[in-house]
Amino acid sequence: MKSNTTKLLLVGACSLALPVISSASVLDWDVEDYSGGFLNQTFLNVDGSGVDVTFSFDYSNVSGTPMLPDDTSQTNGATPPINANFGDSNLPLAFGMDALTAGEWIDLTVSFSTPIDGLNFNIYDVDADDDSNNRGVYTDSVTLFANSGATYGTITPGADILQSGANSEILTGTVSSSQDPGMFGNTVSADFGASVINSFQIRYSADGSVPSPDFQYISLGNLNFDVVPEPSSALLALGAGAILGFRRRRR
Repeated sequence: MKSNTTKLLLVGACSLALPVISSASVLDWDVEDYSGGFLNQTFLNVDGSGVDVTFSFDYSNVSGTPMLPDDTSQTNGATPPINANFGDSNLPLAFGMDALTAGEWIDLTVSFSTPIDGLNFNIYDVDADDDSNNRGVYTDSVTLFANSGATYGTITPGADILQSGANSEILTGTVSSSQDPGMFGNTVSADFGASVINSFQIRYSADGSVPSPDFQYISLGNLNFDVVPEPSSALLALGAGAILGFRRRRR
């Protein structure tokens, strides 16, 4: 009777521990649709992971109007210009600004309801323009970090993107993208590996090389991540091991 009880405890402990551990998940813009113009939005239980992902934009450091000055069709009239990409939900999340002076910026914070790791994603359209494409004059500058500056990932810029900063966290565009604003091209890849992440931040700045920048855009691609097992699952697993060891000693 004692042996049967031990087996039941072992099976029960293992069955409780296993569901907490999740496989790889993705916030996919083919599936999710950001509501144009909203500063904050939360996506619940992303990809069945049990993780809620919240996007929070801060435009308070842009003294100019954050509206697209002449072609509101690019954002479906969204103000500020934040949209799941010009109305096409299959494209990355584009966001932009029309800064009055160099050095102004917007911040995007993406936070997770439970800790994750294995985070990786792309940022697109990190470029510059001299008005040769009739898109004005600007230079994109992106600063990227996680956990409020406590964590930095491996950041790989495209060939025409400069990389600087003590942690290689600053990316600056140098040439104009051939695609429409906010679309694929001039890509930065970020990978935070095994680091446990609660949130990550993108600071999008009007680079100081252009004193009076025109409207500019970047976009954020799909987010790939793994769920970090909850402490309770680890304790249950340890408990299962202890029960197994106890059963062997009893023999």
